[in-house]
Amino acid sequence: MLRTRFNLLRQSIVTPILYHREQISSDHSIFSDETLNHLFSNQSSLVVGKVVRDHYEKLLQEKSRTYDDLLREKSRTYEFVEELYRTVLDEKQQMKRELMYLEEIIHSQGLMEEFRGYLRGILQPRT
Repeated sequence: MLRTRFNLLRQSIVTPILYHREQISSDHSIFSDETLNHLFSNQSSLVVGKVVRDHYEKLLQEKSRTYDDLLREKSRTYEFVEELYRTVLDEKQQMKRELMYLEEIIHSQGLMEEFRGYLRGILQPRT
């Protein structure tokens, strides 16, 4: 059950971030200078087009860095949850071992009492 929740958490956090990151990488269809020269016949429009393109590149790089930072944070969160999951499993396993040990002690004590009763029955004379 914990493993299922852990997988759902991973799918809901890490996978969408990776998907968005791939989309950002594929959005790098920025115009080259030759393309801008072809699009703008007016020199002042060409300068404005280059400024817009450069600003778009900066924004795209910022967005990419933001997603990288977010991915790192989510990765740390994922690692923390994974470590927590392992700890819970280890504690659960330890509790099972302790429970089995205590059950064996109780069972052993019951057998000892039964054996003592058997010995008393043999050693006491029948009346």
